[in-house]
Amino acid sequence: AVMALARPDKPHGRLDLPGCTVTKQFGTLRFGAQERAVPEDVRLVPGGTVRWGRYEVSLAEGAAALQKGLLCFKTAAICGNITVGSRREGDRLRQRGRGVTKTLKKLFSEARIEPDERALVPVLRDGVGVVGVLGFGEDERAAAVCGERAFIVKFEKTGGGTL
Repeated sequence: AVMALARPDKPHGRLDLPGCTVTKQFGTLRFGAQERAVPEDVRLVPGGTVRWGRYEVSLAEGAAALQKGLLCFKTAAICGNITVGSRREGDRLRQRGRGVTKTLKKLFSEARIEPDERALVPVLRDGVGVVGVLGFGEDERAAAVCGERAFIVKFEKTGGGTL
């Protein structure tokens, strides 16, 4: 079974054996238990900071700016509350200026994010759907332009490291 998983025509896969899990991601076999806890969705409150996975996530109101680790959303475009959580089956993002909507699964695969890491990428939602994804930007529906009144979500990686 491991040999079948190792075949070059199969880029991804998982095999559960007694006492061991074998996964193949982008051509690399990994042996061992690799189950990770997936953080639950958390509601963001203006002026507040929450911890979600490896990140501290804060929400503020102000003028939108282009800066690494920030996602800015037009206040008028947000429906209900903003939450941070993991990707869900079927989630889609229409990145500003791209003219195409893609599933997060497709975006993550194109960015070569390993399947066991995908649940740890912060996804922001409002009452309508996905408004932004860290590392991929804001959804066209809610994206603010520089200087526009906006909800500003800031991500800081805990324990050091870069975003």
